[in-house]
Amino acid sequence: MSWVTNILLSYNIVEKQIGDHKSEHLNVKLINEEYEAFGTFKEIGQYAGGKKHIETPLYAAAFNYFPIKEFMYFVFSLNWECPDDVQIFIEDQEEDRFKLIDKSNYNISTA
Repeated sequence: MSWVTNILLSYNIVEKQIGDHKSEHLNVKLINEEYEAFGTFKEIGQYAGGKKHIETPLYAAAFNYFPIKEFMYFVFSLNWECPDDVQIFIEDQEEDRFKLIDKSNYNISTA
């Protein structure tokens, strides 16, 4: 039996332009912590259609029995250059749509 959580992560391209790849920090966290069995995020922007490239970092992953609250706490506690532009889209098992989690609707002090 499984409980799958689909996650999309996006943030301001400024983070990449200054050479600070937050996705690498996230994957290191997933690998080095108790989350090791979950796998890692993959950048998916290069798979988009159209005649132009996606101009924002876009990552995706599907995890089994994933500790969502702990993950969101970690993401929003990173030192983002543009914290208002961090977006996490989560679709949990048995849900039919993604929920948007960003700085405006996430309270780090009560997570």
